[in-house]
Amino acid sequence: MNGVQLIEAERKNHLARGYDAAHDDAHGDHELASAAACYAVPAPIYTIEFCGDGDTHDVWPWNDYAGDVGVNVGSSRQCLPLS
Repeated sequence: MNGVQLIEAERKNHLARGYDAAHDDAHGDHELASAAACYAVPAPIYTIEFCGDGDTHDVWPWNDYAGDVGVNVGSSRQCLPLS
């Protein structure tokens, strides 16, 4: 598959899991853009750091991985469609 097809397949996967436009719109504070940046860079740019206030102070926008343990462990070709 080419890059466009990989991105289309990933979006279809999101839709099948209920991550539609309404779900995306419910995210604020640039959360989806921050997560996309974590997937798009060639090396990890964040660490999960719990600071005692129940929040993270990292680029990754959420306190858990929500199943995304593979963030930045694949090749650029594997991670870019996720972004």
